[in-house]
Amino acid sequence: TGDAQGASVFDAQRNSRYGRDHGLPSDTVRCFGEDNTGGLWLSNWKGLFRLENERWVELRDDTNGPITEVACFKSGPDTTLWMGTMNDGLVRRKDGKVARIRVEHGLPVASIRSILEDDAQYFWIGTGRGVLRIHRQELDNAADGLVKRLNYQLFDLSDGLPSVDCTAEAQ
Repeated sequence: TGDAQGASVFDAQRNSRYGRDHGLPSDTVRCFGEDNTGGLWLSNWKGLFRLENERWVELRDDTNGPITEVACFKSGPDTTLWMGTMNDGLVRRKDGKVARIRVEHGLPVASIRSILEDDAQYFWIGTGRGVLRIHRQELDNAADGLVKRLNYQLFDLSDGLPSVDCTAEAQ
């Protein structure tokens, strides 16, 4: 769990409390995620952090800039970690490298609030404009710079959604 004072991590053996003295800045924790290696991640509005040797270490993008406003995590089938941001589209971390998929890459909305994947490898992404359906390979190709525009479906009121607002304050 997270709050303005830090984060608490519970596992079968113990409860650990982390704060400034463990590498977290003084900002409210927004969401947690776990990757396929069992690594724990958290975000706040100031950055993205991974728990390493009982310390939260900030991860930065390939230009050494902070990865901010992460609202949700989605672990991939390998070491890939997908992140939705409040105002900067999708972020993919794969093999230690960070790539961003933004509106200029054809993403129809910059605010990503939730990510789920179905058995056919389609991502279902909650946004403020409805639910976006896009194949994981399409997103990988965009992150690798192989496509200029994305192919997707955006479901909204005309498709029967009761609201286009698929948003939340935190995951």
